Amino acid sequence: MTNDFSLFGRTEVSIRPAPEKMGRHQTSLWMGSCFADSFRPFLEACAYPALVNPLGIVYHPLVLGNLLFLSTEEILKQNFESQGVWLNYWLGSGFSAASESALAEQIVAAKAETDARFTNAGWLVMTWGTAHWYEHSERGMVGKCHKQPGQWFRKHRSSPEELTENWRDWILRWRQGNPGGKVLLTLSPVRHTRDGLPENAVSKAILRLAAEQLCSTMPGVFYFPSYELVLDELRDYRYFDSDLIHPGPAAVEWIWRKFSAAFFDKEEDLLNQSMLEFERLKRHRPGHAFGEEHEIWKKRIGEKSEQVRNWLETEREKQKK
Repeated sequence: MTNDFSLFGRTEVSIRPAPEKMGRHQTSLWMGSCFADSFRPFLEACAYPALVNPLGIVYHPLVLGNLLFLSTEEILKQNFESQGVWLNYWLGSGFSAASESALAEQIVAAKAETDARFTNAGWLVMTWGTAHWYEHSERGMVGKCHKQPGQWFRKHRSSPEELTENWRDWILRWRQGNPGGKVLLTLSPVRHTRDGLPENAVSKAILRLAAEQLCSTMPGVFYFPSYELVLDELRDYRYFDSDLIHPGPAAVEWIWRKFSAAFFDKEEDLLNQSMLEFERLKRHRPGHAFGEEHEIWKKRIGEKSEQVRNWLETEREKQKK
């Protein structure tokens, strides 16, 4: 997390400060594509009470909504066995077991954790990945095909209207029990190349239109342009992983900085920077547990730890007032 961002001739994406700020006093639920997972180290290092992808990676907005609003029993109906392994058509291969009961135990625990956080979350953060989804010939919509025979599935592409209508209803249902809950939408900057790049462009456009319709018609629903940041500000392959599809560490840190400037107030952003620096210091231990270099490191760790502790205590006192 010490990348040099001295870019040449870049196109800057203008991001206005969010009218509603996030804070450590608010719980949040982050769900969606693998891009949500990329923010996990920052959220953990900065001590945010954030639960990230407890039901695994989810790409399609309607699959995401079903996982949040279906009962555990309804999700368990999609369990199936393949070559001695039990899987679930809603969930990724992170949920797998040698027996149906063992798989059910995993799913019940993860769904309970998700529901507990979702019910009262201050923020629901969703990273939508694709407008394409698959229908099983007998089981209906699925979140994962699990490499089962292709003739069992039919591919669909949602419309902006379909996504908007469903998510407007779901947000209203959620707010019946959590009227202060806020929603942050963003698109995963990962391109779905298996669909083909022209199809991926159409898919992302559909997601963006749906997000715009929700943000412009519902209070407390916001958009953050992570997709645009990668495609426009960081349009250079040095900011991608070796697969040239997923954003690399430098890109993720750049997006985190932009996100922080928009969704945290200045004092909290400064505290977060100090906490991240503290984490970097802890990781870069001297080669020996003795000697002058080690003593200097220990002193810096102690000073930074005290600084962070004092700032957190000040922040807690502010929240009590």
